[in-house]
Amino acid sequence: MFEQYATGFWIVLFAGLVLYGLWRSILAPLQVRRFYSNNDFHTAAGEDHPEQSPYGDSLLLAKLQPGPIYTGEYRGHRIEQFAASMRLAGSSMFNHAKRRKEHHAWTITVLHSELPLPAFCARPTKARDSMEYLLNTDNVMFPDDELFANKIHVLADDHPQLIAAFTPSVREWLDGIDAVSLEAVGEMLVLKTPRQPHDTGSKLRSHLDAAVMIHEAITSAVQNPQT
Repeated sequence: MFEQYATGFWIVLFAGLVLYGLWRSILAPLQVRRFYSNNDFHTAAGEDHPEQSPYGDSLLLAKLQPGPIYTGEYRGHRIEQFAASMRLAGSSMFNHAKRRKEHHAWTITVLHSELPLPAFCARPTKARDSMEYLLNTDNVMFPDDELFANKIHVLADDHPQLIAAFTPSVREWLDGIDAVSLEAVGEMLVLKTPRQPHDTGSKLRSHLDAAVMIHEAITSAVQNPQT
């Protein structure tokens, strides 16, 4: 009897793995494309590339290899969104363990602002590549929120302005479970969030909504400084 149960278990497990593989390789990408199509996002030859201006000035987009860049208008803003992985992954092709460690995927959401944004780059202190920027000790300190300051490393040109712009809603989003990053460079607001194979429409929409929410919070704080 035990052998019968064991055989059934392995059959179910194998079938589950096959179904998951099909969903991950076929159905999930199809749902992603359908999501962008339903929201009038499109890809086109000649779209800006993360290595080119204005993307080339971004710290968060450095060393990333993008997938197809979807662009469109969302809640009154021009936004691009795409999956990206580390461009260095291919450099260690003979070291399988290292290649897997380097090949992390993110969802990148770029909102083009028509209002001025304070220049900054906010990144988690516990990210895998955090030592590259934690050595910069000129980061913004938040006297009233030391827990946030210990979790998020923020570089900015104008520290007082940035502290005022980082409203509670912005800090709450950055202080979530995932190791997310946020940057304002030029007229762009860039969100970098970890991407999972099962991330489809609802997850992608949550990033779009977050970009709009953060943009509104920051620009409102900049335009209406507390006196």
